[in-house]
Amino acid sequence: YIPSDYVPDSDIRLSLYRRLIGTRSTTHLMEIAAEIADRFGPPPIEVKNLIGLVDLRLAAHDCWVTGIKYRKSAVTLTFFDKARFDTERIVELVSERPNAFSLSPDGTLRYRPEQTAGEALVYDLKNVLQRLASYVTL
Repeated sequence: YIPSDYVPDSDIRLSLYRRLIGTRSTTHLMEIAAEIADRFGPPPIEVKNLIGLVDLRLAAHDCWVTGIKYRKSAVTLTFFDKARFDTERIVELVSERPNAFSLSPDGTLRYRPEQTAGEALVYDLKNVLQRLASYVTL
């Protein structure tokens, strides 16, 4: 979230939320993040986390992920029901790191990340999503 002590004006905070949620590219997101830092100073962790989550949403969209759940140190990725997997590459991914990845018959991918908190988790998950983007199509 954007703390009120960082951006005191509620109309400006709401405008920033709208812009962040409405962005469709990482480039645009980074432009918004730079503008926020320019206008209000170095962002607090809450704002960094928000920007990281928006970035994660963009990466998920690129590989047709419709749901991300983090529970008990594992991330479950649910894909768009019409998404098609490059089966050979998914099997390769799972066999490379069998303790980290598993694919269920319903098409959900379970990932147990090495990093389990904060920015490191978001960064790790984004890397996985970027890799998956070339494995999944419609």
